[in-house]
Amino acid sequence: MAVSHKGSGQQDSAGAQTAYDEVPYISGARAATSIDRLASLGRLLGIATADPHACRVLELGCGDGGNLIPMAISFPGSEFVGIDLAPTAIERGRLAVGELGVGNVSLLTGAFADVDASYGAFDYVIAHGIYSWVPPSARDDLLAAVRQRMMPDGIAFVSYNALPGSHIRGVLREMMVHHTRHITDPATKIAEARGLLSMLMQAPAQAGDVYRPLLQSDVGIAMRSSDYLLYHDDLADVNQPFFFGEFMADAHRHGLQFAAEANFSQMSTESVPAEVAEQLNELGSRDILAKEQYLDFMTCRSFRQTLLCHKEVQVDRQVTLDRVRELRMASDARETSADPASGAVGFSSPNTSALRTDHSAAIAALRMLGAAFPRSIPFDDLAVDSGVVTIAEAETLAEVLYRAATVGLVSLHVSEPPAVFAVSERPLASAWARRRASSGRVVNLYHESLTLGDGQAEILELLDGAHTLAGIATALACDESAIATEIADFAAKGLLLG
Repeated sequence: MAVSHKGSGQQDSAGAQTAYDEVPYISGARAATSIDRLASLGRLLGIATADPHACRVLELGCGDGGNLIPMAISFPGSEFVGIDLAPTAIERGRLAVGELGVGNVSLLTGAFADVDASYGAFDYVIAHGIYSWVPPSARDDLLAAVRQRMMPDGIAFVSYNALPGSHIRGVLREMMVHHTRHITDPATKIAEARGLLSMLMQAPAQAGDVYRPLLQSDVGIAMRSSDYLLYHDDLADVNQPFFFGEFMADAHRHGLQFAAEANFSQMSTESVPAEVAEQLNELGSRDILAKEQYLDFMTCRSFRQTLLCHKEVQVDRQVTLDRVRELRMASDARETSADPASGAVGFSSPNTSALRTDHSAAIAALRMLGAAFPRSIPFDDLAVDSGVVTIAEAETLAEVLYRAATVGLVSLHVSEPPAVFAVSERPLASAWARRRASSGRVVNLYHESLTLGDGQAEILELLDGAHTLAGIATALACDESAIATEIADFAAKGLLLG
């Protein structure tokens, strides 16, 4: 998680040394925070959210801007403001902003309590990886800033460690904290924690042993974590998980209410047995908060990315055709099965989401979305191109695609980034992607993090709109056709602007 308001070594005053100055946290993009996603889910619920291309965005605990800067590049008509306590992180972000010439983002050193009326009002507020890692006073300041600075139809994103799932990781965290309790040097603390993880991983599970297999799953995750992630998440002074109901009680005290989960499919009951799903859905029709809490119990959820809105907003969970028609849709669905007798076709995606339907227009629409991915297509275009004629047919198509969204097979959008999918003679990649290429992790124009393959970083760094394919091949001593293949892969993943 990325924020300098949490963790050991925090200072109370802006500009003072923090743990994030001692061990820098390299923040990255979080797809769930995309303002396109926040806008689309808000509109689905009847909230008149702002156009992502003409809005104001505030990120609380922005670190070095790794989440905010690429969003600002994708939405040049909007204004982005980030605030963080760590001066080193802010300076690193400002340096990047200056070198890239990104004029619509401001990174400021300060505490949540500093976000006063002089900041103005914001359509979207993002607070990722903060809430569980700060003391109660800072949590109150965070929610107060959301309430006071968010526009009436605004949407706020707040993520936090959730219970009951975090109990399991909590056991491992307590072991690491105990093991390193007398160590003050960050590098030594990290090394000792990794030594403990290695020892725990080597302990063999005995027949009938439930504890070790359960623990070792989280040990493996921790061992694969970067040093800065291990230090600022698991070894932090504060790492407080919450039951969903506890978090929402805090939100209610500050005049905020539940809108949805940023990962919309996590609100679905598809993952639990049918009888349980029926009970949960009936409960949800009366009390959405209770339904969400009991769904956490059933799925052992360990992390939430909750969307909040003002308590005065009328959230309408009865989705209508008119609202669906406002949206664009995208999907990487592929056909996995077909039954000629019934006409039913099964679709699935790499994230294991799946859907089976015999509705001919829905089948055609899902095929079109799969072929166009990662591009999104307006619902009305899907309806026309899939042969929908009547309003009743459109409503049925909307119902099927909405269900596909609830299980994670389809994503909802209100805008399309300026990505191009054909390789030009002088390819141009996002300046942010070129800057971060050497790290092996980049952000595409859809605000998704991607891992580069062998040799791809060197190619991506040269996609500045000045180099030709032949020039890139010469510079890297590679075959031009091989270079073209790699750049075509970049295009397919939404990394190219030209």
